[in-house]
Amino acid sequence: MRVYVHFDEQGETPPFTLPVFVKDEALMVGTLKQSFLKEHGSRLGSSLKYEDFVLCLPGEIPLRDKAFVASSIEDYGDVFVRPLEKVCSNSSALQSNLKSRGELSYYYAHASKHYIASTPTPSNANTLSVGSSSRAPAPSPAPAPTAAGGPVPSASSGLRFTALKQYSWEDEKNKVKVLLPLEGVGSLDPSLVRCSFQKRSLELSVEDLKGKNYRFAVPLLQGEIDETKSSYSVKANRIVLFLRKANAEDHWFSLFKSKAIGED
Repeated sequence: MRVYVHFDEQGETPPFTLPVFVKDEALMVGTLKQSFLKEHGSRLGSSLKYEDFVLCLPGEIPLRDKAFVASSIEDYGDVFVRPLEKVCSNSSALQSNLKSRGELSYYYAHASKHYIASTPTPSNANTLSVGSSSRAPAPSPAPAPTAAGGPVPSASSGLRFTALKQYSWEDEKNKVKVLLPLEGVGSLDPSLVRCSFQKRSLELSVEDLKGKNYRFAVPLLQGEIDETKSSYSVKANRIVLFLRKANAEDHWFSLFKSKAIGED
């Protein structure tokens, strides 16, 4: 499987993305983190300490170092290197917010330094390998018909993408609405903004916006959608995705469907 690891903490070093090819299903998250930090230091001359950082899924969901990569991260998924102190301090506020809504996140209920971070298991050449630091998009299966657009660019296109990480979403009865702010996107030719919807996933691509390409992907949605009735709309400074629920009675408490920390 392939995983894209991102580091973009302001004030540390320049943004850096590394594709990592995982060859062993028993590889632990801590070993993935250790390999990334080692490669980051080798290429950029940084000295980031293993115990000071944690890998997070989109939405700032921390992954336990002892969790298995294969069961915690989707193939071609994105993970982000975050300071452990920041994640643990932010998790308390988020947990309070979830409780106020009558919801409880297993991740944040256990988000303590000692629970998340642990000593990594040494890796060898047979468990993982790293690629170049240029971003390559995941290949997308042929999409079902959508209201507009076409298939997103495949990996063979050679384009480099920046992950869109800022978004908000709303559960609205029979649909879920996702808003992605992106300055100036409405000025693009419609053919340069495309979204592929699948039953449990989606992938959005934006090409050549002020010389950069952007990508937003959800490899596993919280619930099933009707891809034929899902659509998107491009506004002046944002993109809005409309995900039609396969079952209107479903209640989505998250956009991304993820396993709990340590869950088999």
